[in-house]
Amino acid sequence: METKYTIHFARPVFERLTLEVTASSEEEAIFSAVHTLMTDDEKEKQWSGEFDGDNYTGFVESVIEHDEFDSGSEDINETRKYMILQADMDTAEGGIIPQPWLIQQNPLMIADLCQDWNAQLTLLEQGELENYVKTLHPEKSARIIPFPKGGKNTES
Repeated sequence: METKYTIHFARPVFERLTLEVTASSEEEAIFSAVHTLMTDDEKEKQWSGEFDGDNYTGFVESVIEHDEFDSGSEDINETRKYMILQADMDTAEGGIIPQPWLIQQNPLMIADLCQDWNAQLTLLEQGELENYVKTLHPEKSARIIPFPKGGKNTES
C-alpha cells in the first residue's frame, strides 16, 4: 500500500544592497549605513537578489507521512532555523553570521546545536570534503536538489 507524504523543500536566497556613505572611519561608515537602513523605508525596496543555483543548492527540509501530518501542527518556519557560515574566497577566511532566532534559545540548546555543527565541520576539516561533495550530486542523495540558477529546472 502506498503512503502519501508531504515534502518541504528549502533553498537559500541572498538579497544584497549597496550603500555609499561618507565617514571618518570604517566603524563610523558601518554605523551610518546601518542607521540609514533602519530609518529610510525606501532602502527596503532597493534590496535585490534571487536564488543562485551555480553556488548554492536546494534540499529536502522535512518529510512527513500524510498520516502524521497535522494541519494544526507547528509551522515548519517556526521549527527549522538556519545559521549562516561565511567564506571569503579571496582570503580563505571564514566566519559565522549569527541570526536573531539564536538569541531566543537557552544556552543548553545553543551548546547542543554547536556540537552538532562542529562535528560536521570537523569531518570537512579532516579531509572528508570529497565524501561531502559527493552528496551534492542528485544521484548520490535524494535530499540535495540541484536547483538551477533562477530556480527554474530546465532539465527534462
